[in-house]
Amino acid sequence: MIKVVAKHIVREECIEEFLAAGKEVVAGSVKDAGNIYYTMNRGLENPQLFTILEAWEDMESLQAHMQTEHFQRLVPPMNEMLECEALLDLYEELF
Repeated sequence: MIKVVAKHIVREECIEEFLAAGKEVVAGSVKDAGNIYYTMNRGLENPQLFTILEAWEDMESLQAHMQTEHFQRLVPPMNEMLECEALLDLYEELF
């Protein structure tokens, strides 16, 4: 299983727009083949921090997800709403 932790610091004036796009990304991504879970989470101490937590059956499923229409259409504009580049960490679940 592949897990993804993607942290985003969103410009304050873009939060509502980021959330609207994020809701659509989540709705599409949970239907993607090989998806186990896909959630958006907001920091309790920093309301501008949004973290997407994902789990995929394998790397091929994750790579296919990144080629989907909803990902290609929504994620680039979401990245434009950030204060800095998103931090993306990939993990392989061991046990």
